[in-house]
Amino acid sequence: MKKTLITLTIILFSCTEKKQLNSTFEKITFENKDLDSNFRKIIIDYQKTFPVKNPKKGNIYVYVAAFSKEKNDTIFTIIRTSAGILRKNKNIYGLYKDNELGNFVIYDESRLGSSQIKIYKKELPDSLIWKEVDFPEIITPESKFKIVNKVPKFVRTDTIWTDWD
Repeated sequence: MKKTLITLTIILFSCTEKKQLNSTFEKITFENKDLDSNFRKIIIDYQKTFPVKNPKKGNIYVYVAAFSKEKNDTIFTIIRTSAGILRKNKNIYGLYKDNELGNFVIYDESRLGSSQIKIYKKELPDSLIWKEVDFPEIITPESKFKIVNKVPKFVRTDTIWTDWD
């Protein structure tokens, strides 16, 4: 009887442990196939740091990363806008969005972000185009990163106001 009880306990514990390991493994292996995982994490962290607290009716909230060159360095800045996309542009890519990543688009004129962007999507819904319903928020925080050996390195965050909603 004791032997059977011990065997059942071991079997039950093994099944529970395997289920937990499987769900942990699934969480670890989930990766957005469109964006580099470090870049994606930076965008999600920015979205969590600067969330839309009090959305105004008519505003279109979108997070934007813009790639550019400064001397020989590839730079990208991240902002949040309530104006959506001012117009469709051949250099705006997205929409990137999933259960963790909010509305996010990329402006990349010369594909400078190719080490961070695996797939340049061209799926911008018309609902993201600004329709001039309300004056958009201005001077939102801007975080700047420099790409060093294909890895984004934080430079600084500039902001004038602490409350912009």
